Amino acid sequence: MDVVVRRASPAELPDIWRLTHDAYLAKGYITPQPDGIFRHYRAWEDVSTQLVATLDGRLVGTLTYTLDGEFGLPTDVSYARETDILRTVGLPLGCCWRIVVDPACLRHHRVSHGLMMEAARECVAVGEPVCLCEVHPRHAAYYAKRLGFREAARRGSTRGLIDAPSVLMVGGPNTYSRLVKG
Repeated sequence: MDVVVRRASPAELPDIWRLTHDAYLAKGYITPQPDGIFRHYRAWEDVSTQLVATLDGRLVGTLTYTLDGEFGLPTDVSYARETDILRTVGLPLGCCWRIVVDPACLRHHRVSHGLMMEAARECVAVGEPVCLCEVHPRHAAYYAKRLGFREAARRGSTRGLIDAPSVLMVGGPNTYSRLVKG
């Protein structure tokens, strides 16, 4: 069966938090939480859109995106200076975050790529903002090669996580429309 990517329902948020917990725990980014839930960047939860990927009806991936507004963006936490510099350009900004795939999923690449493609479609629909993604350094080449993003900065850690270096990747405008049409 194929991977299905769609917007999450509010009832699926606890499943997203559990998947995030399990994936981050497997990578050593967090310590086990008693309730099995991890909500990174919870301040943006209510002003964001969550996408989910399912395989045979089972949640196997998620991606959350936020458009810049009153609450700013999750990248303001670790990359405030870089995010503010991009704001001065005057283009709308968005941020893809909590990009998580079930560690046991055998179609890991297909799930993550499907989530990014759906996020690209949604970005085109809202006017194609400049998109910021804070990713692990081992994923930076994928964002550059497959999505046309560029590296803007690096940090040795990500606030709220353990031993999680990050790279701020920047894409668009015109990056997503090329992907969606291509």
